[in-house]
Amino acid sequence: MNLFSHLMTTDAPADCWEKAYPVGCGRLGGMIYGGTDVELIPLNEDTLWSGVPLSETRETFYQDYRKVRNLVDAGEYAEATDYASEHLGVADSASYQPAGDLRIDFAGKGKAEDYLRTLDLRNALCTTVFRQDGGKVERTVFASYPDSVIVVRLRSEKKSSCCLSFQVQMDGRFSAAHNTLSFSGTMPFKNRNKELIRTAPDGRTGLRYRMACRVIATDGRIEPHGDMLKLADFTDAVLAVAIRSNFRDYRTDPNESPVREDLLAEQDLDNAEKAGWDLLFKRHTADYAPLYARSVLDFPETEADKRTLPERLNAAFNAKPEEISPALCALIYHFGRYLTIAASRPGTQATNLQGIWNPLLRPPWASNYTVNINTEMNYWPTEQVSLPECTEPLLRMVRETSEKAVYAAKSLYHAGGWCLHHNSDIWHFCVPATGHATWLLWPMAGGWFCRHFMEHYYFHPDKTYLREIYPVVRGAAEFFLDILRERNGKLETCPGTSPENGFKAPDRADAGSAVAAGPVMDLSIIRETFSETLEAAEILGIADDPVVKRAAEALPRLAEPKIGPDGQILEYGEDFPELDIHHRHLSHLYGAYPAAEFTPENNPALYRAAIRTLERRGDQSTGWAMGWRAALWARFRDGAHVCEILHHFLQPIDPTAGKHFWRGGIYPNGLDAHPPFQIDGNYGVAAAIAELFVQSHKRTPEGNVVLDLYPALPPFWKEGSFSGLRARGDITVNLSWSGETLEADIVSASDRTVKLVLPDRTETLTLKAGETVRASGRR
Repeated sequence: MNLFSHLMTTDAPADCWEKAYPVGCGRLGGMIYGGTDVELIPLNEDTLWSGVPLSETRETFYQDYRKVRNLVDAGEYAEATDYASEHLGVADSASYQPAGDLRIDFAGKGKAEDYLRTLDLRNALCTTVFRQDGGKVERTVFASYPDSVIVVRLRSEKKSSCCLSFQVQMDGRFSAAHNTLSFSGTMPFKNRNKELIRTAPDGRTGLRYRMACRVIATDGRIEPHGDMLKLADFTDAVLAVAIRSNFRDYRTDPNESPVREDLLAEQDLDNAEKAGWDLLFKRHTADYAPLYARSVLDFPETEADKRTLPERLNAAFNAKPEEISPALCALIYHFGRYLTIAASRPGTQATNLQGIWNPLLRPPWASNYTVNINTEMNYWPTEQVSLPECTEPLLRMVRETSEKAVYAAKSLYHAGGWCLHHNSDIWHFCVPATGHATWLLWPMAGGWFCRHFMEHYYFHPDKTYLREIYPVVRGAAEFFLDILRERNGKLETCPGTSPENGFKAPDRADAGSAVAAGPVMDLSIIRETFSETLEAAEILGIADDPVVKRAAEALPRLAEPKIGPDGQILEYGEDFPELDIHHRHLSHLYGAYPAAEFTPENNPALYRAAIRTLERRGDQSTGWAMGWRAALWARFRDGAHVCEILHHFLQPIDPTAGKHFWRGGIYPNGLDAHPPFQIDGNYGVAAAIAELFVQSHKRTPEGNVVLDLYPALPPFWKEGSFSGLRARGDITVNLSWSGETLEADIVSASDRTVKLVLPDRTETLTLKAGETVRASGRR
């Protein structure tokens, strides 16, 4: 195994957040700066959001929505966009908030030498090692899912002293007693856009939380000093950090919550102290390491792989795409899996725009759930890279949101079912946000999330699970049925948008527009949701559901995508001039990826048009948008082009050069640079790399899985292996290749027949449950 595909290293402490290494256990997150004189660890907890539960609505929404439709029908697109922007916004989501920073100030600060900070992805361990004042210093940090604490170990050959303190941006109080430093604080009552309300006029606040650090073992002295703890004359000290809030559920106002966050944090620390370092570390590795080891991408080691991560990124960006070390691409894949395990575990909250790592009181885009692509992209790789349990927080969030969002469908659209717009939060915000029509007028997220429910079923067929999630899928279909309208014998949405994009308004040359009738993405999502509802009903034997009957009648009547004069898919169904031909969003290509609507077998003309559309859009974009581009080129079977995208994605971004611009890359710590930081690009690229090797989104006319192996293997990746990739149908694939020879070991959890596709042949393969079938082929 090439160990350098699992190690991220640097030879200098972080001087900003984007150079610190992330650790996490789903609920808790920390960023490790690795300072020699001062260690700084910004901390997060996944329930720390501003706000309280709200059920927002707008009494005039439906009549204003109908007026926008009339403006579109009259060809007044610019006016429709302006009117929607002014009249259809309802409220804004809450913001994900930081807990605070643990600061460790060391005494006797001498010059540090032989410095190395390492994030070992195999055991989720961040280690900082250097020499100072003639002795070795080693600091180790991990976040434990079993014990729900972040553990920090401080060791030095010579006796050392330090002060522990918290730095916070929230209202609250500090205390230091015995061996424990703590902070009890509150989240803001409201924090969004330019409005920060820490305490409401009636005295209400947001969530309460307790953050505490305890010295659970040391060979030195512990001395409380005001708001700090002093550790004196130690060579070994172990700290445990616990954070708990009084969040109960999305319905419960934190001002009325019975949850005792102080007692929960105290219990976490008591358990950690009782366990001690050895048992904490043993339980952490026993939990984490098997998950991580399920899937490994391996390439032969080269000298270039042994460099620090910043050096490897610089070398890759200065090389040609075909010259990039494959092991660096493997590292990016493994880092995506690491971040999945670190940010999304059963029972925790779903991964937001920045995972669980946000240091800012006013984070970009509120670090919320942006559900017109970004939250979905966070979960693109989970099933395929053998981490299905990490999807649980997302599926739970969507189930709960579907319960709350019934009121949004009814009060706003006079429709049945449920709907979700482009933003959400821990309180399951579901109505249109304020702002511009390009994002607020998009009630399609519920259908997109139904894809995740059904994907979990396709990868792990289980009728009990399908019966549980059927009402969610059915509810999304019912909403879509109620908002569709007929025009020229076809069904379409009106008004509709294509997320965050626009076109030149034909009715007003000086204005851009975003609102039209029947955008391609709307109809792709609706077509998919209706198909999923019908399939689920058939599997479950549901024949008399009126929503099923309506969906069956509506499905063939949905408007089809149109192809423009340059061979491209028309994003808005008409040949409107584009405002930005290179726009970051690729909404009209939803049918190619992540969906399976545009395929050479089912829609060859649209498949070719999708490729042409992607060519026109260009390769360079924001960080996350390059993840989507890479996944699409993999789906289009062009591995060399995927490597060109990876070359752009690996562009080193200087964190100090500016926070908002529209050509992304990667920060020195490996995190995706939009910029600013968004985590979805890390996940999107991991999904794209998996898609190079195994695709299973297609089915035969008989309904069998098409198991497509090595569909887009880059021509310059000459030798390697890839274990633990998953295919729909509960199939696991291990791959290895050398030169022109390709091999695969295939195991199915049940008896099934698949259509096996290799670069040199296609055949029908019968699989028996639990038996390994070896398949060989040629490039």
